Amino acid sequence: MRTPLPHQQEAIDRLVKQGGRGLLCDEMGLGKSSVALWVMEKLGTIVRVTVVCPLSVAHKWCDEVHQTLGLRASLIRNNKSWNTWSRENVVRVIHYEALSALNAEQMRELSDGGLIIDECHYAKNRTALRSKAVRALAQRCKHVLCLTGTLVRNDVRDVWHPTELAVPGHLGSYAMFEARYCNFRMFKMPHMRRAQPQFQSAKNEHQLAAKLAEVMVRRKKVDVVDLPPKQRVVIPLDLDKESSRIYREMKQRAMAELRQVHNSSIVEEVTVDGVPHIRVGNEGEHFQLVARTALEQAIRLEQITNGIVGGSNLEEPVSIAESAKVAWVLETIETLRAEGRSCAVFCKFNATVASLQSQITIEPDMVHRLTGSVAADERAAIIARFRADESASHVLLCQLRLAEGFDLTPCTDAIFLGIDWTPAMMDQAEDRLHRIGTTGQVTCYYPLMRKTIDERLYRVVMEKREDARRVVGDVAVMREELQIA
Repeated sequence: MRTPLPHQQEAIDRLVKQGGRGLLCDEMGLGKSSVALWVMEKLGTIVRVTVVCPLSVAHKWCDEVHQTLGLRASLIRNNKSWNTWSRENVVRVIHYEALSALNAEQMRELSDGGLIIDECHYAKNRTALRSKAVRALAQRCKHVLCLTGTLVRNDVRDVWHPTELAVPGHLGSYAMFEARYCNFRMFKMPHMRRAQPQFQSAKNEHQLAAKLAEVMVRRKKVDVVDLPPKQRVVIPLDLDKESSRIYREMKQRAMAELRQVHNSSIVEEVTVDGVPHIRVGNEGEHFQLVARTALEQAIRLEQITNGIVGGSNLEEPVSIAESAKVAWVLETIETLRAEGRSCAVFCKFNATVASLQSQITIEPDMVHRLTGSVAADERAAIIARFRADESASHVLLCQLRLAEGFDLTPCTDAIFLGIDWTPAMMDQAEDRLHRIGTTGQVTCYYPLMRKTIDERLYRVVMEKREDARRVVGDVAVMREELQIA
């Protein structure tokens, strides 16, 4: 069994003093899972505690219970396993989707003790089915701890529901929260009769940060453990000739398709009793259609900068043979391996993972692939193989959206082939490496194509990251170094 580190004991004492209700938002890698279990143990509710978590980390939670408390946990995977899980085990682990499928009687059986909601940003949308299921369970439990290293997943609105789960009423109603902390602008497209509100930015961030500090424990790694700061290194690259041609053609096609969608769906000619009329279509549906089309076109442009060509007219994405970005990634992998270092490559698109794997010229058993097609039970085994031999130079190709709930501490180099619009997703991936146990300086490489959507997307993510820091009270200057190679 483990014993708490000094920074973990500090969090335990604070959360116990709060009555076992609060937000535990330490940065990734500081041991939030163990802290939550120790809090429940100290409050006496470890005899009956439920852990709600993503499916990808359910098995890890069972291991965490055994390593931290020396106890066994029951894993509830679905309705079939409901009748077979051991009621003798004091900790029950259930993932979000399985919780959403429970009936009222089953929900009551889980609400007889404490509740730990891991990666609580999964329940940030108060209207989603799984969020409603978590809230129904939280309302019945005496002690509720919400865990996440990324409370502000995308913007300030993400804060309200996790806080409401842990400490009901602390931020007032959602309408009050929006009025006090959110800036909206009225957005109107041509032919729209009414402007629609669109979220723009947070406001009164310092007031919100002070309010959150009353119920939230949040520490940064650089403040509580002796870790070297991580570096973000931006590598500016130029599109190769073939990618440049495809990008230019795709951009022209995207603009033409957007104009066509906008003009064709807003006005239509109809005949009523033999008389022709011009009717304006549903504005809300039209706005959603234009937004969806714009997103689809943006994704196609992103794919090109990352070395693949996709789209609805292609059954499978096709690799760009001379992609400058992919060539840089392959060369960097070889350089790191020549120095005896392993590396993780986080890709936004599954097709990019497959393309890279086909082009890496090293032993197949040294390359590990982690995508959505890999079963949740197999993912832990893949990470274990990647970490098994620290003297060898392994390569992990990981889909970006799966980068949570595992530990890559033997590795200190990460390459990002693609950027997610959500800053927290990027933070999650970076902190698979930068966490307790890291022995060297973690370097995160961001190859970006000049004068493309790459540069714009990176700037948006950095701006969102700074907004998030102000909301949760991280007002100090970033300690990570941003270098331009």
